[in-house]
Amino acid sequence: VMKRVDMGAGGKSKRFSDLSRPAFEELIRGGAEHYVSRHGATFDRSRAERHRIPVDDAWQVPWGGKGQPERGIKQLGSLGGGNHFIELQREEPSGELFVQVHTGSRGFGHGLATNYFDIARAERPGELRDIDLGYFTPDSKHYRGYLNAVAAGGNFAIVNRLVLFEQVSEAFAEVFGQELSLVYEISHNLVQRETMPEFGEVLVHRKGATRAFPAGHPALRGTPWQDTGHPVLIPGSNKDYSFILRPLPGAVRSAYSVNHGAGRRLSRGKAMKTLSQKETDAEYRAAGILVNTDGRVPLDEAAACYKPSDQVLEAVVGAGLARIEHRLFPLSSLKGTEGGGRRKPARHNQKKDKDRTSEHY
Repeated sequence: VMKRVDMGAGGKSKRFSDLSRPAFEELIRGGAEHYVSRHGATFDRSRAERHRIPVDDAWQVPWGGKGQPERGIKQLGSLGGGNHFIELQREEPSGELFVQVHTGSRGFGHGLATNYFDIARAERPGELRDIDLGYFTPDSKHYRGYLNAVAAGGNFAIVNRLVLFEQVSEAFAEVFGQELSLVYEISHNLVQRETMPEFGEVLVHRKGATRAFPAGHPALRGTPWQDTGHPVLIPGSNKDYSFILRPLPGAVRSAYSVNHGAGRRLSRGKAMKTLSQKETDAEYRAAGILVNTDGRVPLDEAAACYKPSDQVLEAVVGAGLARIEHRLFPLSSLKGTEGGGRRKPARHNQKKDKDRTSEHY
């Protein structure tokens, strides 16, 4: 897998090695639909939450600026750092193998977010003490622009995950003689316009959350999921269980959303200061979990940083939001980098030591 997948800075994917800016703009507007038609990929649209998020023709990408979203052009088809991963998992009790890929819009989404954070702060001088709390109201001239930026970042992320899925599948075919079958492609950290039976047309902002439409939801009519609800993916830490769920009618109480993952209980900075590298590495070896970081588990992504996924799922199931369909234990965990070399701990600001996520997935 590591021979095929770009774990870091980008540029390794032959399919996008000479991608021009105009061609890139076509892709972030067309999403998976454009990727399939122009690059010869195979993709079952029914296996994706969305194959494309609409972007206004008049919207222009805010190239340059502090965020420099153009960084993302060469990063298409790469995993990246932070909590992004490719994980080989075993379902219990069947023993069936799954591969889960978690990545997003990379430097493109981060750059868009950074530039729009600056715009939001300039629009309300002196009002925002925390840049992360910037916002645009419908009467702002940047309101539509920001929604389009979220959509473009989302389209990048959808394509990025599909590219990595193809590369991982090719690796499995080479070794085992059989390609992978896509279970589902789903996003998180998005603002999307949806029609809810109870509220009509609304904008739903899912931060650290993912969509959960149960059986019978109008948006699932005509899809394979109309009678079951679509799959929902909840990853645990790289030493804990991940889950595939099916939404239940009770998901209406959380705006048809469930949490995207187990959630952190240790910040990156605190993890680096308090966790023992030797003890952590020994725990992973004892559990039989392989990592691609020279046997050294990234402390800022170690299991101790995250809540136990069983406890998190107990709350989800207990609230009637979803039911468990598959329980998956990690066998190996591949972590990416931001610079293309060996993975380094994520940098953190001690004054704002929190997990700021400015990518759209």
